[in-house]
Amino acid sequence: MDWFYGLSQPFRWDPERSLLVAVAWVLLAVGLGRRGRQLLLVVAGAWVLFAGIELYFVRHVTDMRMDVVLTWPVLCLLTIGCGFLWLRLRLASAA
Repeated sequence: MDWFYGLSQPFRWDPERSLLVAVAWVLLAVGLGRRGRQLLLVVAGAWVLFAGIELYFVRHVTDMRMDVVLTWPVLCLLTIGCGFLWLRLRLASAA
């Protein structure tokens, strides 16, 4: 599981990167039409929430970061799940 939590390393202690990912999801939602837009906005909101959590920990430096044990898997599941559902909706509407 070290590889999985290692993926979160670029985003921990750096909330700006998480906000950039959220902005990318919003731009994707706005630019690709109405079909499934809510799914992409849910993902963007999750990334904004994650950035807020990271900002809190940047301001209140703590030694233990047990929040990542819960927040990172939930964020990954939301991102992959909503992305998959959005792609499925797009492919179904194209057929």
